[in-house]
Amino acid sequence: MSLHKPSRYRDASLPYHADSRQHFPQSQEAVAHYRATTSRVSLGRILLQKDPQLRFHGPADDSLRALAEYPGRRQERFLTKAEFDRLGKSLGQVETEGGASVSAVAAIRLLILTGCRKSEILGLRWEDVALDEKELRLPDAKTGARVVPLSPSAVKLLAGLPRMEGNPWVIPGRKPGTHTSNVDQSWQVIRARAGLEDVRIHDLRHSFASRALALGESLPMIGKLLGHSQVETTARYAHLARDSVQEAAERIAGSIAADILGEGWRPSVT
Repeated sequence: MSLHKPSRYRDASLPYHADSRQHFPQSQEAVAHYRATTSRVSLGRILLQKDPQLRFHGPADDSLRALAEYPGRRQERFLTKAEFDRLGKSLGQVETEGGASVSAVAAIRLLILTGCRKSEILGLRWEDVALDEKELRLPDAKTGARVVPLSPSAVKLLAGLPRMEGNPWVIPGRKPGTHTSNVDQSWQVIRARAGLEDVRIHDLRHSFASRALALGESLPMIGKLLGHSQVETTARYAHLARDSVQEAAERIAGSIAADILGEGWRPSVT
């Protein structure tokens, strides 16, 4: 990307704007520090906050500005039971009526039932599937080799998928011997039919975790199910755990209160 910058910043590969010199460091050492610790997009975001009229020059102008204007990581989206129901109906509709490939539908169902990452399912080989042991044996997941336990529903789904001769992939592509590499377009159709336009594919993984919490699973167990290598990664769901505990306390106390206080009980006012 071609960006205009003065000579003293020529080696820094940072965005430059003539009216924003004061936003840049004034020494080569500071420039090096920025270069090592701050991405172009992050720095662009800082500059846009200081100068909304800032212009980035070059063919990547619009894309860089769009990224820089992005407010940050979006909060995780968790599907409710009703939304899962709608999603299931949508998957069934596109499977029978068209609108998404059979491979894409199978991949999305596996994502929902396993909590796996998209890359783990799209890159899944039949040799990594152990139906008798009810597990996936992923040799090269994001955090290293890991085993994914399979529910009876996931086993049934995998057992029903066709195996293409000469194709080692569970989610085959259109060309012989290949696997599906992208299901985003199919997902857009499926989520639109379900009225879930704001749900990303990765939110299916978050929803797997939230359902596990609702069913009483602990954060360490969910971390194992999702293949997290560090506790900090699973900690993002801590607020859901607190919500689940609060809801459980309300249900339990509410049940006891009905027995000891009676339905019409009200606290006395002194």
